[in-house]
Parts: sequence; structure tokens; C-alpha cells
Amino acid sequence: MNVSKLEKLLRIHDKITGICDYYTEKFPPYPTVPHFTTALGVFIDHKANCQGYSDSFYMLGTMAGFNVGYLHGIAGGGKHIWNTIDIDDKTYCMDVTWDDKNIRLYDKRYSYYVYFIAPREIMKMTHSWDKNYEVKDIEDDIDDNYFYATLEHYDTNRKYFGSEEDSAEAGLTELADGIANERWQLWYVMVPYDKYYCNVKNSIKYLNNELNKAKYKCSYYMNVSCNPKRKYMFYTVFVR
Repeated sequence: MNVSKLEKLLRIHDKITGICDYYTEKFPPYPTVPHFTTALGVFIDHKANCQGYSDSFYMLGTMAGFNVGYLHGIAGGGKHIWNTIDIDDKTYCMDVTWDDKNIRLYDKRYSYYVYFIAPREIMKMTHSWDKNYEVKDIEDDIDDNYFYATLEHYDTNRKYFGSEEDSAEAGLTELADGIANERWQLWYVMVPYDKYYCNVKNSIKYLNNELNKAKYKCSYYMNVSCNPKRKYMFYTVFVR
């Protein structure tokens, strides 16, 4: 079976977050290296701190053929470490620790994949670091390599993926077209935050108008969720 780069990374990411819980305690005297600071904590004890998470991702990502590195900085008010990864001659961040459901510090309705192939634009909302620590420059803005997903994606074993549009109206129009013409059952779209359309009633009204234009009637459920800084919104639509 031909497995894409994205699917490989998703499997590694979800394996780590699926078997490990965030854990930390006082460090023992040098030179003792506790399991929870290494990949051993993830794979043997199933508990680790950010060092253990990033170490396990480095190990599995390298074994899968990716160029993986580390990046140190500040997140959540304390010292933190996460990974970098090269894809298509570009470098992004990958913070498996902060994507784990056991430590997420933002809205729990939000994606498990906020920090998955994330550019500086996403990371800087919650992380900070000295640019001199970058072995290669981190990509500044979101591009086609930035992956996101909602809880519905996670719960369906990565069966459904989403898309990205430049405005809420464009995203809702795409959803209407997919439902009416492609018979989508579940889909989601990421769009820039919009104060008016973050109200689900306003979004439903717009989507209904688009479905009426297509002369298509159906019953559906819509959810709208936003990231911490209200910079992006996620539309999830499930057609009953």
C-alpha cells in the first residue's frame, strides 16, 4: 500500500498521543536520566514530559525517512521543547505534546492537530523561541502543507479530511456545493475568523441559502469552533 507523507506522520503523531499521558516530576540528581524524559517513557511507561514526547517523535519520524529536529523555547509560561520537520524543502514545527488531549490548554472542542506541520504563524500564538535556535528557517505562513482536523476526523480514524478557504462565505459555499453535488456526509473547512459568521445561526442561514440555490434539501448538524486567538474558525458539517 502506498502511504503518503501525511498519512505516515498522522500515524506517528496519533500513536504517540494515543499511548502516552503527559507526566513530569522533579529530576533526579545527574547523571540519572528518568524514563519520562525520553522515548522510553512514551513506549514503555506510557507517560512522559515534553522531552519524552519530542524524543519519541524524533525517533519514529527519522525511522520513517523524515528529517526531524528539535526546537527549544517557552510555552504555557515555562520551558518547552518540540520538534521541527522538513517537508518539500520547507521546515515546520510539530508539537506532539501540545496536541495530546491530556495537556491541551485551549478549547477542548478544538483540533487535535493544531501543532501538526505548523508554520510560525500558528506557533507564535502560544509558543516563543529564539530564532537563532532554528537550524533551518521555520516557514512563516500557512500553506498547503499545514494540516488540521477536528474531533470528528480523529473519531473516524482519519477517514475524513478538510479543506481551507480564504473567507467564511467561501467556506460555506464550498460546503453547500459538496453537500448538494458531491453528496458529502461529513466535511470541515478552515477559514479566517469572522465575528459575524462565528455565530452558528448566521452560518446556518448562509448555508441554507446556498443549498436552496442548488435546489437541495437535507437535514444536517453544524459546529463552529475557533482557535484561542480567534484567528481561524473550523466549520464541521454532518449530513444526517
